[in-house]
Amino acid sequence: MREIGFSEIKRVALDILKDVAHFCDTHDIRYVLAYGTMLGAVRHKGFIPWDDDIDIMMPRDDYNRFIKLYNDHNPRYQVYSIENDDSYTYTMAKVFDQETVMIDNTLWRNFDKAGVFIDIFPIDGLPDETQAQQKIFRHQQFLNLLFHGSSMKFTFSNRYVDSKGSFAKLKGYVRTFLKFGAISLMHFYTEFWGLTDSDFYLSHLYNNYMEAPPEDRQVPHHNYRVYWKQ
Repeated sequence: MREIGFSEIKRVALDILKDVAHFCDTHDIRYVLAYGTMLGAVRHKGFIPWDDDIDIMMPRDDYNRFIKLYNDHNPRYQVYSIENDDSYTYTMAKVFDQETVMIDNTLWRNFDKAGVFIDIFPIDGLPDETQAQQKIFRHQQFLNLLFHGSSMKFTFSNRYVDSKGSFAKLKGYVRTFLKFGAISLMHFYTEFWGLTDSDFYLSHLYNNYMEAPPEDRQVPHHNYRVYWKQ
C-alpha cells in the first residue's frame, strides 16, 4: 500500500467534505464548519496550514438523519458512529474514504473501516438553569469515562456498546456545549455553511483566534498514518 502524504490527506478530506455538503444541501440537513475548520475558514480561507483534519457539526436531529441516510448515497464515502456500528471506537461520527486505510498509533483501538476522514459532532441545546446544565455536564463526563475506558487498546471491554440502550436518554446530552445558531456561507476553498457569529464562537474556543500560535506549536496533532488500499 502507498502511504498518503500530508498535502494529499488534505485533498482527500476536502473531497469528503464536498460530498457531505452536497448531500446535506440536497436533503435539507443542516451542518456548519466547526473547531479548527471554522478557524481555518476565517483566518486562512482554507485549512490551517499545519492542520490536516476537517470538523463539522449538526443539530442532533440532522445528525441522526445524516447517519441514517448517508451510506446509501456513495459507496466510496461511509459514515460510522456508535449509532450504526457496535465496533466503532470514537465518540463522534466520522465519514471515511473507503479507498484508504488508517493505522492509529495512539492508545485507541484501530477501527477496521477507518481511512481518511472528516469528523461530525452532534449539537444539543442547553437548559437555561445553571443547575440543570451542571447535571448534563456530569452525565457527559461519566459517559466519556465509560467510552474511553472501553475504547483504548489496553482493554477489550465492550460494556460501553452494551450500555447504549440504558443510557439512550443521556446520549442526547453528549457533546453539548453550544446552542445551534444562525448560519451563513463561509469560504473554505469553496463555500460551505458556517456560523454567522463566527467571532462569538471562535473567541470562546480560542480567545485571540486571529493570532497564530508560536511556530513551535504549528504542527499536526494527529498520530496516525493513512494508505491507499490499492
